[in-house]
Amino acid sequence: MNQLLIARRASAVLYNFLINHADEASVYLIPANICPIVPAIFIKAGVRIIFIDISLETYCIDWSKCEEWANTHEESICHILYAHNYGYVDPNFGNKLARWKGLFPDSLVIDDRCLAEPSFLKQNELSDIELYSTGYSKLLEIGHGGWGIIKNQLKSVKWSDDFDQEAHEHLLDLFHNALDFNNKVDVDYSAYWLDQRKPIITAGKLPTLIKDGLHQSLERKKRLNTIYAQYLNEWALPNTFQLWRFNLWVEDAESLIKHVFEHGHFASRHYQSFAFLFDQKVPLNSALLGRHIINLFNDHRYDEVKAVELAELIRDYLSKK
Repeated sequence: MNQLLIARRASAVLYNFLINHADEASVYLIPANICPIVPAIFIKAGVRIIFIDISLETYCIDWSKCEEWANTHEESICHILYAHNYGYVDPNFGNKLARWKGLFPDSLVIDDRCLAEPSFLKQNELSDIELYSTGYSKLLEIGHGGWGIIKNQLKSVKWSDDFDQEAHEHLLDLFHNALDFNNKVDVDYSAYWLDQRKPIITAGKLPTLIKDGLHQSLERKKRLNTIYAQYLNEWALPNTFQLWRFNLWVEDAESLIKHVFEHGHFASRHYQSFAFLFDQKVPLNSALLGRHIINLFNDHRYDEVKAVELAELIRDYLSKK
């Protein structure tokens, strides 16, 4: 029977899963464009990680490269963290997961759906855990909340009141500065930047909160995406990748986002690869994504008026290039 584990943040669920399954022979293959807090959690849990490049068809970890690494490192038990980038769920995900499990039956697969539509029903029984989040800037943002649907009951769950908000913010600042200046940083893995406090809402209340907010969130995204597409369709990714934010592929994302901020708007560049922070090379496709992708907000931070202003600003800028 699946276990539902709710926490204040999905990162705490991930941490508990990792410390329950940690062993010296294991290594996790994780996408090179993952949010940097994720590899930090693996290291905090004492788990070895290898960054694997993404596929330019799905913008998610490349299964074939995972197979290649596993086949050339037979001394290790290879596990995978698969993150559905931009909330996109590959229709062939189930078949690819089944193939992987057939080849490597001892492998654990973490199905990270934190940017996808939240659910309390497990979407694929072959994965060992599905992760969801309603925290900051997720598909549905209620300010807190993360959960995992776990295939096999965890032996123990570790909670702690020793959370330091300043340490958490300092860690995020380190990551941002590292990208800005292309510098490595020293992460203090003993600091209390991981929020392991007990959840503030129960399993009974969370589904109601999600049901009430999800429809409104999706409707807003649909309205704003329609505006962005009217102005920027030439540079837009296919519709299947536009669930979380509205994503553009442009020649020089760094210059464009600077132009956006200079004119009183904002956007993001997720996810640039942080592999270099962890002493690993940034793979080719992940580097391409980091150079060319810009994400436009389609949540409560923008309304129709601001979306039109931003779309016109970007269209005028790109049309002159």
